[in-house]
Amino acid sequence: MKKDFYRTIYRLLAGATKRVNWQWLNHWKMAMGVSLIAASCVGTNKKSPATQESAETMITTLEDIQEQEKKKVEEKQIESTCYMIIEDMPGFPGGNAGGYIKAHTYYPASALKEGKTGKVYVQFTIEKDGSIQNPRIARGIHPALDSVALEVISQLPKFQPAKSRGEPIAVNFTLPVTFTLEMLEKAKLQEESSKP
Repeated sequence: MKKDFYRTIYRLLAGATKRVNWQWLNHWKMAMGVSLIAASCVGTNKKSPATQESAETMITTLEDIQEQEKKKVEEKQIESTCYMIIEDMPGFPGGNAGGYIKAHTYYPASALKEGKTGKVYVQFTIEKDGSIQNPRIARGIHPALDSVALEVISQLPKFQPAKSRGEPIAVNFTLPVTFTLEMLEKAKLQEESSKP
């Protein structure tokens, strides 16, 4: 009787998780599976090989189900990031993100000896409210320059969020922060003039 009850609940939860991917629903499904295993093992003092085999099969089945659920979640994430249709791209206030970045970028004194120049690509997420989250270096050139690029991108004002079907959505975005030879020479002149 208990087994039938747990088996029915488990099937209901399994059917629901195919339609909706809620984390708590997956946890309940796992709890019901474990309860089903426990119910099949409890109640008989004899440990028959058939009972042990069915319990092992159930554990294997639960592991398989967990693996399938993980794959489905990963596939949905790939689908949503690769094939999302963005009707309106995020907009920078004033329309010129490059000008803002250039105006706020400086060459750090700690990188003057190496004399590196180039572009640091910073990837980040523009959230539904336009705020910037999780800035990270996609391609860097020097640790000091990379940290300045992260600082500049982190301080960008809120964007106008991207929209899909009229609704604001979060999108990943990448912007370059350029460190030019001109900036390097200017920083060297400033350092020399500050020496006594």
